[in-house]
Amino acid sequence: MDKLLISSSFVAFAFATWPIITRVAKIPSIWTAILINLGTVIIAFVVWKLKYATEFPSTTMVAIGLGAGLLNGAGFLVYSALFTQYPVSTVITLI
Repeated sequence: MDKLLISSSFVAFAFATWPIITRVAKIPSIWTAILINLGTVIIAFVVWKLKYATEFPSTTMVAIGLGAGLLNGAGFLVYSALFTQYPVSTVITLI
């Protein structure tokens, strides 16, 4: 298999399973948002430290990235609330 297929398969698996795992564990939506994003920060920091530690974005890039992150965080929180209230298959179909 080529790298694109393997990577795409992993992304699909990861994005499809974390909502199911947190729902089965009955983690409240606000905690789902906090814990999933904290996990993302940890992974991103480790990869940055191992591969990109000498690269730093400009102040403008940081401001734009933080704005995009706030938008993503708001959307993620609403998404987390949806899949704790409705069947996962309904939420995924709607999105």
